[in-house]
Amino acid sequence: MADEILSEFQNHPESWHRVDAILENSKSQNTKFLALKILENAIKFRWKSILKEQREAIKDYVLSVVILTSKDEVLFRENSLLLQRLNGILVEILKHEWPHNWKDFIPDIITSSETSETVCENSMVLLRLLSEEIFDFSDGNMIQSKIYDLKQNLNKEFSEIWKLFEAIFQNSQNVSLINSSLRTLRVFLSWVPIGYILETQIIEYLSKKYLSNIETLNYSLKCIIEIASIEPEEGQYDGRLVFLFGQTMEMISQYIKSELEVENYYEKGNDDDREFIQNISLFITIFLRNHLHIVEKEKLLDEIVSSLRILIGVSTVNNIEIFKICLDFWYFLSKNLFDEKINSVSIINTSSLDLGSSFGGMGRGNNNNGMNNNNNRSERMNAYSEVLPDVRRLLIEKMAKPEEILIIENENGELIRERQKDTSNIILYKRMSKTLITLTHLDHKNMEQLMLERLLNEIRNQDWKWSRLNTVCWAIGSINGSMTEKQEKRFLIIALKELLDMCENKNGKDNKAVIASNIMYIVGQYPRFLRNHWNFLKTVLNKLFEFMEETHPGVQDMACDTFLKITHNCKKQFVKKHKNQNTLFVDEIIQRMPEITKLLQLRQKQVFYETMGEMIHVANYGIQEELISRLMVTANDRWKQIFEIAGTNVMSLKKPDICRELVFILRVNTRVASAVGKSFQKQLSFHYQEMIELYSTYSKLIFEYIEERGALVAKSEIIRNMRHVKSQIIILLQTFISKYDGNENFLLVDLIPPFLELILDDYKNNIPEAKEASILSLITIIVAKLKDQVSESIPLVFDSIFECTLLMIRENFEDYPDHRLNFFKLIREINRSCFVSMFLLDTDRFKLIVDCIVWAFKHTERNMSETGLYTTEELLNNINSNENILNDFYSGYYLILLTDIFSILTDTLHKSGFQIQYKILRTMFVLVKTEKITIYLDDNNSFTHKDNSNLILNSISELFLESFNNLNENQIHEFVKQLFNNCENPDKFKTVLRDFLVIMKEFSGDDNSDLFSEEKNQELKQIESLELEKQLLGLKLQQEEDNLDPELQKDFDFF
Repeated sequence: MADEILSEFQNHPESWHRVDAILENSKSQNTKFLALKILENAIKFRWKSILKEQREAIKDYVLSVVILTSKDEVLFRENSLLLQRLNGILVEILKHEWPHNWKDFIPDIITSSETSETVCENSMVLLRLLSEEIFDFSDGNMIQSKIYDLKQNLNKEFSEIWKLFEAIFQNSQNVSLINSSLRTLRVFLSWVPIGYILETQIIEYLSKKYLSNIETLNYSLKCIIEIASIEPEEGQYDGRLVFLFGQTMEMISQYIKSELEVENYYEKGNDDDREFIQNISLFITIFLRNHLHIVEKEKLLDEIVSSLRILIGVSTVNNIEIFKICLDFWYFLSKNLFDEKINSVSIINTSSLDLGSSFGGMGRGNNNNGMNNNNNRSERMNAYSEVLPDVRRLLIEKMAKPEEILIIENENGELIRERQKDTSNIILYKRMSKTLITLTHLDHKNMEQLMLERLLNEIRNQDWKWSRLNTVCWAIGSINGSMTEKQEKRFLIIALKELLDMCENKNGKDNKAVIASNIMYIVGQYPRFLRNHWNFLKTVLNKLFEFMEETHPGVQDMACDTFLKITHNCKKQFVKKHKNQNTLFVDEIIQRMPEITKLLQLRQKQVFYETMGEMIHVANYGIQEELISRLMVTANDRWKQIFEIAGTNVMSLKKPDICRELVFILRVNTRVASAVGKSFQKQLSFHYQEMIELYSTYSKLIFEYIEERGALVAKSEIIRNMRHVKSQIIILLQTFISKYDGNENFLLVDLIPPFLELILDDYKNNIPEAKEASILSLITIIVAKLKDQVSESIPLVFDSIFECTLLMIRENFEDYPDHRLNFFKLIREINRSCFVSMFLLDTDRFKLIVDCIVWAFKHTERNMSETGLYTTEELLNNINSNENILNDFYSGYYLILLTDIFSILTDTLHKSGFQIQYKILRTMFVLVKTEKITIYLDDNNSFTHKDNSNLILNSISELFLESFNNLNENQIHEFVKQLFNNCENPDKFKTVLRDFLVIMKEFSGDDNSDLFSEEKNQELKQIESLELEKQLLGLKLQQEEDNLDPELQKDFDFF
């Protein structure tokens, strides 16, 4: 009951009237926070509907409470959370009132700051919140012209704010006030005119006074990091930036003497100490990335090297985010030096320097950070060569795992291997690999030496660890292609020989398995070496086949994956004759296949078949069918045996073992079909008629079983097994059709017709729980492949699929998710690839398609909603390109689509689709503005003005006035006019929509004209003063949209 009363009070539109009494009389902090939340919501969303006198009273009251609370230090500290909420409320008021109705806010707050240090500290908090609201969090919360106006005024008032900063930094000893000021300064530094930063004493305060104090250390360093991000005009402030770098590094060295102390400092320190280490990484990396050329120009290479040594120490700490920061810089530095090395060779036109065969792939960047003559280049390279070996060693020791493969259980209860391609660990591996490759280009001998040293240390160390061996082997594999063929051969032979000896000498199957997996990983990473050394490649494959017979956990998986990887890169080697070889190696593997694969699990055999398919695909086309036939002998024989058994006892097909075998046979066929493409046609024909019979038989068995026992058994194991076979037949056909690039008559005449009618009938007549969602995917692939050639089949597809699918999905947005998405994708593909077929449908069927598209984009699940939106956009594009159907279509659907798109545009659950929503709306407004639609869109003649623009204006007004009681007719009319005025400019149209979405959140009262007049009154002043302010203040606008051109500014007057 209490919760209901509180909720009712909180939601009451007039509850804000009681806030002052609650704050003054309540003893409960929670109650006070509830009151402030009510007040904050009223200011955010109802400010314009509140009477002017009441707004003034709220403003005065909040300000007085803030000042009263912050004047007394005891109250200030005790009520810090309450004051924090009050400050946020005051900033919300400022967003509405400043500067037009509160011109003296900045002078007032600066004057009040002189009364006490706690008031001054709170003033800094207010200024920081105001800056963040304007520059960081304004998008989506304020209209663009308002944001622009606030930025201009904050810049105009900044000189007075700066004086307050200087007064605090010169005179205050209050650490809390100083830290609050530093936090505020950091927020300001991203947009204040550069002269305030680099032409004043602020750098001295930050790098000397406050870096030397442990209590202000981190806040000061964060400000310095912001300054390091600034990139002034070339040569303008070089001396000041060099001073900042030198002074900051000198102060850092007082805390950390060398790179050897960093890890200990981090591990034994508190949270502030760890934050300091992270800030060091940010300062060094950001400053040198932006200003390396300036420091080098001043001949300060020793200072740079010292900072890099500290950064090496920082890179070793046990924090992955800090390591990523450092890693990005190590790549930047190595790439910078590499580009210089390439350019120097190009300039002196010499071939004496061996750069390796992969340099062309690295690109030739513009060397803006290097020195300009060969002597300087040599000096620079020599200087950095002192630290680069340590960087190489660091990355080798911390090398990330190259890929993750998880064993998961699928929906059918089977264990399958799933390769994780986009994990953060994979991204890290790729970053480290790129950096190591670049470092190898700079000095391959050093890289080779360090890797072999690390490898030999593990091999000869009695206390060796799997993890350490793994990292060095991953590092060795990561630099493939970065050496010349000769260098690579020497390096690999040494590494592999040592690893093979280690595998021979170490005891224990676990140890041998780890070593073997690393050997295979390295081998798989160097396809060039394998391609050029056939005997070695053949030996590797034979070793892999031995591993496939090893049942130790993980070894068979590793062997099958490596076999696939090597084949992918070296497949042509297996289908050509080599010296002293009478047959193709692929023939030899096929012959030995039963022996090789006898101990493999079913999922591993599938990988093996896929690998063989890749080999066969690059063989001479004339022998591909023969190779496929020989490859599939075992599977085909077992298929025949199962059908012979089923011929005498059809119920045998229900057995779980038979179902699993059939699924396996179909899967290996799918893997091979995916690899070989059209060459699979003969093999598919061998199975095809029996596949149709098998699908039909299982459909009947499932139907009879469900009819006999009820719909609940649809999820039983026996039904799931039979459906799994059906699904796998469909997947095989999907794969073959999508990969087929032969004569399409085979698909149109021989393959599709016998099966299409069967699956459509099966889909239509099955209960929802037993309908195969994959049927929808198969038809989508057929439409995508054959396009208009299947137009005549679309009405049959419609009759079999549309109505029964809609019955399954129309009740809510959640049931049958696979059917939903596949259904919406099918509609999209029909529109995209077979548009003409849609006009073979009668009016009711076509309307049903449009209704389905609308239903799709109304889903809250992003994938489905965006599928519907993209389908809508593509449908309109198709309609607009055909003048013969344009008017007829829009006469029936323009207003419907416009209303539905606006309904999701204003729904917070569909924010992610804004980019597509606005494109659709813009297309629709352009059609009316340019009069491409030549008929009147209202069939009911409900409006007296025979003008489509007025019709849309009235339709949208009705929609919004009915849905949003906080909007009035004038606002909506002005909004629609702006949409028409700007619909031919995508950026302006988008901005009008975004601004209106902000305005929608607010309630308006009788003085709504104020909503449109503020920017209008300031427009001329803004345009006249913009150039002058930029000259005086050096204004640097952060976003392109801040630079509003005069025409766009006029368009936003109504806001």
